[in-house]
Amino acid sequence: MSGFRLKAKLTGGVLLLAFTLTACATPESTVMTPIGYRLIADGLGVAGSLQEVSFGRSEAGAVIALEKLAGPAMSIEINAACDAKQMKFSDGLVANFRGNSFEGWQMLDGQSAGLACAV
Repeated sequence: MSGFRLKAKLTGGVLLLAFTLTACATPESTVMTPIGYRLIADGLGVAGSLQEVSFGRSEAGAVIALEKLAGPAMSIEINAACDAKQMKFSDGLVANFRGNSFEGWQMLDGQSAGLACAV
């Protein structure tokens, strides 16, 4: 009898473990491919569209939009010398925020518009 109980507990533990691992898996369909963007003088344009993320947009809204356009940010850091928050992307784009607002962008190759800071 006691062997059966142990087996039942062990089987239940295995089922629970399998369920837990399955619940933690990320389906491939949830991985978002960046839409792409255009560099424009007053913000970032949405690739293939007339829509844009303009300077002056709230930080919260701009962060969501920029990650849809450029992919997830590699880092978000405070640049004390420039008094700005910088959101850095893998393709070299750096979005600059000041006072909770999107105020500029720059590329590592030197292109920029709006607020630009040393990177």
